[in-house]
This record gives sequence, C-alpha cells and structure tokens, in this order.
Amino acid sequence: VEELLRRKAVKEVADKEFQEFVELLKSAKATPLDAKPPKSSWKVEEKSWLKIESIEAYAVDACRNDDQKKTAGVFHTPLMGTKLCVLYREICVASKVFPQILKAMGLPKTASSAVNLLIDIGYFPVHVNLDLLKFNIRTDYPDEILSAAEHLVSESSDPDEASPFP
Repeated sequence: VEELLRRKAVKEVADKEFQEFVELLKSAKATPLDAKPPKSSWKVEEKSWLKIESIEAYAVDACRNDDQKKTAGVFHTPLMGTKLCVLYREICVASKVFPQILKAMGLPKTASSAVNLLIDIGYFPVHVNLDLLKFNIRTDYPDEILSAAEHLVSESSDPDEASPFP
C-alpha cells in the first residue's frame, strides 16, 4: 500500500512538472518576438534544460538510429528512478515524454514541429542553421575573441596594399 501511495505521489509530481513546463512553453510561444526569453533562461533550471535539449536533439535530427529517435525527447526525473543516458550532449533518455510535449502543444511528432516550437519560444533564431547545430559548430564567442578577430581584420595584410609598386 505504501509503495502504491509513493508511486501515486511521484506520478502526481511528474504530471505537475510536465504541465508547468507545457504552460511555460505556451507562455513563451505567445510572447511577442522582441520579448521572448533569452536562450540562456532555458538553461537555468536543469529539468527544463534537459527537456529543451531533448527537443533540440530531435529538431536537428541528432539521433543516430531509429531506436534513438523513438526514445528522443526523454527527460530525467530522479523521483521515478530513471537512468541518465547519453544522446546528443548528455540528454536524458529513459521515458517517452517528448511526444507528450508536442501533443500537449497541439503539434505532430516531427522534426519540423520541434524546430518551429524552438523558434516560437525564442530558443532558436528565426533563421536557424540546423547544420551548424547538428554538427555542433560553435557560433557564439566571448567578446575578447570577437575584438581580437576584428583587430586582425582591421589590420589588413593584403600584399597589394603594402607594395610600393603601382
């Protein structure tokens, strides 16, 4: 009896967390483009971050095979005793929540739906380059690296500019 009560309590907590996450997505989706939460805000809470990362993995088709596609979008709930597995940047894979997220949002379980959802909540830019994400090519750099690059570009090393000959 105690075990059944514990399981019921765990399920209620997981359901509540899921509903809160879906409401967060809906709220971000309804927000005007210039007021969307920054990408970094999705990384603050680990549970939300893992869910977003799993949606991103499905969106950029980072799954290596059909089995991974079937389990993509899964998140870690310590209370339920799920295992942490590796799938595209340490995403949790143990239960099937990702399809439920898209279903709760009224979206089909497709990569394009996942991409559009991430754009709609402001996680991806409107003109996202999925290949850069899929192959994990970095596009953001610290200010000191950007200033050093600008400095190098401004100091032209064009041999024609330095040549004394006309």
